[in-house]
Amino acid sequence: MRLKIFIIPLFLVSSLCVISDSLIYNNYNNHGVIGLINTPTARFYDESSFGFTLYDGNPDQKITMSSSPFDWLEASFFYTNIQNRPYCRVEFDPVCDQDYKDKGFNFKLRLKEEGDWPAIAIGINDIAGSGFYSSEYIVGSYGIRKTDLHFGLGWGNLNGSRRNFKNPFGFISDGFYERPDEVEDRGGQFQPSRYFSGETASPFLGITHAFNEKYSIKVEYDTTSTPGKVGYKQAEQEFSFGLDINLTRNLTIGISSERGNSTSIRFSYKDNPMLSKPRYKFKESQHRDSDSKYIKFIRNLNANGIGVNKIYEGAEQIGVQISQFTHPNLDIIDEIIRKASYDAALDKPVKKDLRIADLKAKTEYDDTFEEDAKLIYQRQAKKRFKNNVSLSIRPFLASREEFFKGALMI
Repeated sequence: MRLKIFIIPLFLVSSLCVISDSLIYNNYNNHGVIGLINTPTARFYDESSFGFTLYDGNPDQKITMSSSPFDWLEASFFYTNIQNRPYCRVEFDPVCDQDYKDKGFNFKLRLKEEGDWPAIAIGINDIAGSGFYSSEYIVGSYGIRKTDLHFGLGWGNLNGSRRNFKNPFGFISDGFYERPDEVEDRGGQFQPSRYFSGETASPFLGITHAFNEKYSIKVEYDTTSTPGKVGYKQAEQEFSFGLDINLTRNLTIGISSERGNSTSIRFSYKDNPMLSKPRYKFKESQHRDSDSKYIKFIRNLNANGIGVNKIYEGAEQIGVQISQFTHPNLDIIDEIIRKASYDAALDKPVKKDLRIADLKAKTEYDDTFEEDAKLIYQRQAKKRFKNNVSLSIRPFLASREEFFKGALMI
């Protein structure tokens, strides 16, 4: 009886997880993967989420672009600058007079969502790169209220623990015990013989605790291999500590003490367009009693950043050809048209034909409707002086000569 009394409240507490796959309580790690500091977690953002990460550590600096095309898949592309490592070793070549540059891809797949048992994910970092960050992992995550527990097994660059043990995949094939030290080419191709291989594998673990939606702390048993190919300082301790500060719902700054010998800073931006649709307040227009319903309709749209090219009236509907460069969301345009037609007292449903530079972007009626309908309004083309001069600034990332270059284009 005492055992039942203990188990019931424990189950109720453990099931109240508010972190889970939340966009607020989870952030990208130093490698642009949803995780702690250097280790990953089994957390994922919802489908259509994306983000950017800027990381400044020792000796590497990273820019990562991450996306979640599905709620079970996370993919990211990184470009890194490894300080004090020569780019090449050709004498008198100015291109070689810079730090080493590298790029690669990361992938993470969800194997199981959290339920009574932890969430489980599998992933590969630097899947087709030169091998500087090459690592594979299987990780589980389990949340209790605002505390998230993580534990996993790492290979490659995540296999730097003194508490490692024999690679469990070696029981399947002896080939898993051998991990190639060199890449098969110059680093641009897949190398399956490298994945989940090596004589040993390292267990890693970590914990995240969110005090509120703004502050959270992270502690991880950091199994990053040091010095590794990147050239990290030899670890003075096996733990890394971090503080994440959510400046806004989308922007986070992370400050970390890594392995007892370096401090790093990370800026992350994350967003889910499905959850952050822009809001727009409809602007009312002043009308005269003598204005027709179409004049009112056109004036309403113009006041809200939508230009009207043509209006057709059919037997059962009204077609309006519009152009606009103000609103980034079709839902906003539909809402403006709905309110503008209601205010103008149009008695038929309105269908739109959105044009951008005379090209159809979105249309809800065809040419047959235009042929059968009556043309009510057509905007007159204005004669104006045109010029072909434009001025723009174009950035070049990952250029051969420099980490970043900029160009002024006329």
